[in-house]
Amino acid sequence: FGTIRPASTMIIAGGLLDPRWRVEVEAEAVIAHPAGDAAG
Repeated sequence: FGTIRPASTMIIAGGLLDPRWRVEVEAEAVIAHPAGDAAG
């Protein structure tokens, strides 16, 4: 990661959406386009 560290959060939850699950993960990411790229 170099000098920029990713953000992190820890939350204690009373339960998951489905009780059979051991881990529930939801993630979102923003990826910057290289300079000069028309997409965006």
